[in-house]
Amino acid sequence: MKVDNSLTENPLLIIDGYAVEYETMNDGWFLLLEEDISKVKYLKKENAEKIYGGKGKNGVVLLTTKLQEREIANTKSDKKTLYVLDGEIISVDEYKKIDQSKIIGVGTITEQSAIKEFTSDNYDELIYVTSKMPSD
Repeated sequence: MKVDNSLTENPLLIIDGYAVEYETMNDGWFLLLEEDISKVKYLKKENAEKIYGGKGKNGVVLLTTKLQEREIANTKSDKKTLYVLDGEIISVDEYKKIDQSKIIGVGTITEQSAIKEFTSDNYDELIYVTSKMPSD
């Protein structure tokens, strides 16, 4: 992106609607694999500054992850989803508020026996989010 647009400074990075600092991407807490990305769009600085003000002075890279697309699709379907963060059941609202920069991994589980490990209620799928390393 930087080479294609002849950028000398890092543009503002927005992942699934959240601004992410480049520095946090290298501190060990942030993991975003290429296969997790579904869309990438670059806003040139003229348009970016209109929307993001001074933060968009170097342009803006908008990334949409497959997780975000799945979340949008889930809100449009009748699928019943259970959300789990680090082994604890959370609400959909809590799930939406998770700091994306703290996520280590996300998995979708549809196997009913695995879902029953968390609840006896009937769910079509379980979204398991890991935000911290498991302790030994």
